[in-house]
Order: sequence, then structure tokens, then C-alpha cells
Amino acid sequence: MDQNRNELIEIYRQKIKTANKELAKKELFKDLLNRLYSGEEEIKKIIDKITSGAEKTVLNIPRKDKMHKGSADTLYNKIIIEFENDLKFTLKHAKEQLAGYLLGQVNSGEGYNYTLIASDFINWKVFAPDISQIDILEELTEDKLKLNEIASASFTLSENNADDFYFWIDRFLFKEEKQKATLKRIEESFGYQSGIFIDCYREMSNHFRDVKKYGEIQVSYAQWEKFLSIAYGSYDASENNFLIHTYLSVFSKMLAYTVVSNDDYISDDEMKGIIDGTVFHKYNIRNFVDNDFFFWLPGIN
Repeated sequence: MDQNRNELIEIYRQKIKTANKELAKKELFKDLLNRLYSGEEEIKKIIDKITSGAEKTVLNIPRKDKMHKGSADTLYNKIIIEFENDLKFTLKHAKEQLAGYLLGQVNSGEGYNYTLIASDFINWKVFAPDISQIDILEELTEDKLKLNEIASASFTLSENNADDFYFWIDRFLFKEEKQKATLKRIEESFGYQSGIFIDCYREMSNHFRDVKKYGEIQVSYAQWEKFLSIAYGSYDASENNFLIHTYLSVFSKMLAYTVVSNDDYISDDEMKGIIDGTVFHKYNIRNFVDNDFFFWLPGIN
């Protein structure tokens, strides 16, 4: 099966190289997907959404003069794809389109958590907003939103990586195959350019504005700042970095809890216990995360 799959992908690559129109390339890509996932009806429905050519209208795109609407090449399951004939010549345009569609979805109340992809069917470039702008997405126009490429997630199909391309497609477009938790995949899925991080950061930032007025949290922030100055001598002890440290702290606690509990679902009560460390007591693990700087996340009890 792997050999046949790789042969299909290599045939696709060769045909894409000779095609000179975006529509023709899209048809070749659809044919490849139908062949790779032949007989899988649920995935076939997704393939139709990806490649049907029925562009989805996006409202509330903020441009310099007023709100506009546009049509995304592909928008489904929190994925936005902008197809181009050749990214060597039109990458800037593709990024502008992705920026507009993302901000349009944000302004329409659809949230941030989108995977942004620009592709010419050989090169697949994945983008995320710059971390400095995460907290002000609603204030930006599409020409002001800075998108950074997530190089570790992007993919270029060559004659030597057909098998990798299949798993890249499966991971980013279908999310069917279980993936081994390598350091690279953890970084791509949960790192500072991931949709999960950006969604969490925006929620934490909004919550921190509400609770930072409390003395208990001000003391915790001051202790965190003092600890950094002792540990590093010089460090940017900004609210931005405090939120990033909070995210990393909670993420590491969740990983630890998953390991010791083998639990595949975390309830709200368990989540609070993970943050304050009490959930680990039933596993005879004490002083693991008790009394750290990041207890503020659930708010003041």
C-alpha cells in the first residue's frame, strides 16, 4: 500500500509540474486525494469541501476604507487555504488574502483558531499571526496583520518525500492518523505559533486584565518578576512573558497529569486541581506545583 501510495503522489507531482493553470492543478489534487482515500466516505465529503471550487464567502474583512467581503478558496473545519498557481510570484498576495479571511472570521465571532495555508499544490506554507498582535486582532486591518511562516509545519513536495507528504496531508487536512508525539509535532501543535496557543493567550490576556487588580495576584506577579531577576540577572518581566510562562506552566502540568492518571478527559474540577496542584495529591505526589506564580488563571476564589 505504501509503495502504491507513493507512486500516486509521484505521478501527481510530475503532472503538477507541467500544469500551468490553478484550476487544472486543483483538479489534479482532487484526483490524488480521491485515489489516496478511495472508499473512505467521510473523507470524501471533506475532499469535496476542499476542492469543489465553491469558494466560501467571508464577511467583515477589515480593509483601509471599510469592511469588505471576500471568497476564500477553501474554508472548512477551521482551515483556510489560499491556492495560487505559483507561490514564487504571488506569495505576498496569498498572505494578504489569508490575513483578510482570518480577520473577517474573527470579526464575525468565529474565533481565531484557524490553520492558515498558502499553496501552489507543491509548496504548502503554514502561517500564524505574529505574537505581538495576538491581543489586538479585532483592531487590525488586513494590511496591518503580520503573518509569520511556521517553517517547521510547512512542506515542499519533492521526488524523495512522497510518504512524508501523505502524512502531512493527513495531519493538516484530515487529522485521521494518530501521530507519534515527537518534539517537533508538540511544538507545531502547542507552540507559540499554534492555534491552541494563540486562542489560550487571547483568553488569558482578557482574564488577566480583570484579575490583576487583586492584591494577591499583584504579589504573585511581583514574586515572579523578582525570581526572574535573581535567576537571569536581566529579563523582560512583562505581562506578555508572564502569560507565556503561565501557558507553559499549565501545559506541563497537564502533560504530567496525563502521564500519572492515564485520563483521556479532563473535567473543569480536574483542571482547577491541575493548576493548583491538588489533583496530584491522590497519586501521593505533593509539593509538585503547589504555591507557584500561576494560580491566578481560574480567578480568585
